[in-house]
Amino acid sequence: MHHRTEIQQKSLNALTPHQRVVYDIFRDRRPLSPAEIHQKNTEKVDNPRTQRTVRDYLSKMAQYNFVEARGASRDREYSVVMSADIQE
Repeated sequence: MHHRTEIQQKSLNALTPHQRVVYDIFRDRRPLSPAEIHQKNTEKVDNPRTQRTVRDYLSKMAQYNFVEARGASRDREYSVVMSADIQE
């Protein structure tokens, strides 16, 4: 595993359980809006986080280069950009 992939793996492992659920929701799908991700998160967990918190998670994941944000404000969508060779 090269250095960048190793850093990404450590960062992925550092996600909280709630952040990991959010990541898992859209990592194998088409780009999704924060509202769509929040809705799917609400369906998957017993104690879902607020839509604002989910957006904060997405911003953090974008900083770690797990996801890419495209569009502005209301039109923003997120999609996965991590290497396929990262072990999950």
